[in-house]
Amino acid sequence: MLRNLVCLIVILGIGFALGCPSGVAVAQDSEVGETKDVDAVVTAWDAYQKGKEAYQATRKQLVADHKAGKISTDDANDKLKEAQEVFLPLQDAFLGSMEKADWKAYAGDAHREMLDLGLYLLGLKHTKDGAYASSAKAYEAQLEMCPDSEHSLEIRYQRLPQALVAAGELENALIRAGELVESAGDDEKPLLMVALGDLRAASGDVGAAVMTYKGVLELTGEETLQRNDPRRGAQGLASNRLLYVGRPARDFAGATWVGAEAKSISDLKGSIVVFHHCEIASLSSRQAMRRHDDIYKHNKDRQLVVVGLTCDRGRGFKPSDRDDLSKGEVIRDIAQEAYAEHISEFRELADISYPFVLAPVLQILAHDFQKSPGWAVVNREGVVVLKTQGEGNQCMMEACVDALLAKDNAEGDEKDK
Repeated sequence: MLRNLVCLIVILGIGFALGCPSGVAVAQDSEVGETKDVDAVVTAWDAYQKGKEAYQATRKQLVADHKAGKISTDDANDKLKEAQEVFLPLQDAFLGSMEKADWKAYAGDAHREMLDLGLYLLGLKHTKDGAYASSAKAYEAQLEMCPDSEHSLEIRYQRLPQALVAAGELENALIRAGELVESAGDDEKPLLMVALGDLRAASGDVGAAVMTYKGVLELTGEETLQRNDPRRGAQGLASNRLLYVGRPARDFAGATWVGAEAKSISDLKGSIVVFHHCEIASLSSRQAMRRHDDIYKHNKDRQLVVVGLTCDRGRGFKPSDRDDLSKGEVIRDIAQEAYAEHISEFRELADISYPFVLAPVLQILAHDFQKSPGWAVVNREGVVVLKTQGEGNQCMMEACVDALLAKDNAEGDEKDK
């Protein structure tokens, strides 16, 4: 228990929760370069560094004391929270000063570490706050001024594309991803091509996405690379994408439908289908459900189908507030024969309109849904257009749905001519 809380608090306290783009921006994007008070930012940075060192020392000591039986779990958790309450204002002050600063005033080696970590954390903060355009600005500045940053590949492959898509700038994300592929070295190019392929899938261009994933394998070869080869991760991702994207969607054998009559993939042809892999006991999965329900309600007349895809892991959730699915009670040790009934009760209490499919665990894994939340978007022809997972990629799913619906509008306009 302590270990889990320690990990959570370290993420929140030092790097913020790695927030997820989940649709259009909801916060006011900020302006930068309002002040050139370098000393104020450096002072805030120094205080942040000292605060972080003190926080980490406290955490380390509490973990050691807990292992030695010198302190209870509850007391250790309380002390960690107290330390966090001291540290977080220092982090907020540093990032607040960075947000208003002229970042170019810190160019050069003297402030490199401060600028590197500051821009990275600022990008995460803006993402968490829903200010996605500001997040993208911070990441672009970091790539320009800290090209050798340890965060550079993560930003180019994941953070920047997500921020741009969540800000409603899919076209710019595609252009930027192409530029990053062109400028990348041989070791990094395959992974950035995977990101480009994912963006092409999110735009609804399944043919271009498949060609891009195949291009990754042309660079890496199809034989499994050695563990220490930096291209190995990209090879695995591209190979996995090609098992699903551009191929007919597959049925979930032995599944139980809750909230609708059982349907096969053939029955769903003619509809755009979003499969949302979720675990009811998972907060991130539940937080995505309300947004999915809105998407479904607004587009069901256009033959958009949303299906919650889950499996029996013996845990569930009883919500107490349908408008805030973080509130409620985690239910444990649910009997296998009672799990479908639990899903039905959850769906009613949470006021979720779309149906759920309860599938065997092995079926979930066979479709390579290993993380929740995860998504597969299937077009009207029954072909998988996008396959992604991780809460930061909800924006990719939404962009893909928008693209497929826009395609319908374009085809309708053409017929009317």
